[in-house]
Amino acid sequence: MSNLWLDTELSDETLSWIADAVRESGLDREELEVVFRHELAPFLGPNLLATAGEWEGFDPDWVCVQAQKRYEKRTVLSRLLSTVGLTTFAARPAWERVLAIAFGDDKKVG
Repeated sequence: MSNLWLDTELSDETLSWIADAVRESGLDREELEVVFRHELAPFLGPNLLATAGEWEGFDPDWVCVQAQKRYEKRTVLSRLLSTVGLTTFAARPAWERVLAIAFGDDKKVG
């Protein structure tokens, strides 16, 4: 899912690849939304706001460590920013497409 925050246009192939991973995770839509909004967005979201953000890809091991570390140490501010969508808004359209592909519908979460 970290590819959703890369500073590049995501191809249909990439979105399908992410959707496959989402589907294979075994998580339901609500659990996936928590991962998207509260585990990944707080530290990946600023990449799309940067002048020269990461566009090649994030190291998967780094993403896992950062997600766990930051989720455990969430502050009121980080929860608020994630809840109101400041760290998710740029990746939200692609995320909605991924969910539609993964679950075969257009139902939106959150």
